[in-house]
Amino acid sequence: MVNSESNGKVALVTGANKGLGFEMSRQLAQHGLTVLIAARRLEAAEEAVAKLKDKGLKAEAIALNISDSAQIQSAVQEMVVLKM
Repeated sequence: MVNSESNGKVALVTGANKGLGFEMSRQLAQHGLTVLIAARRLEAAEEAVAKLKDKGLKAEAIALNISDSAQIQSAVQEMVVLKM
């Protein structure tokens, strides 16, 4: 279980637009983390983010195919920006 005093922390969850990934994202966000919702298609990630934001949770969308090194580097940069 995540400490509810996790404000300021960012979690990257891959495959977070549905199923277990979405549920994990929801629970992390409920504990105060900003969740970076990663999906292969940005549109799918944005739909998942909208569902979380409708519940007042903090989330951002990112397109990420974990077999694409350029997208991995981009995700790292996004996390650095969110952490600041």
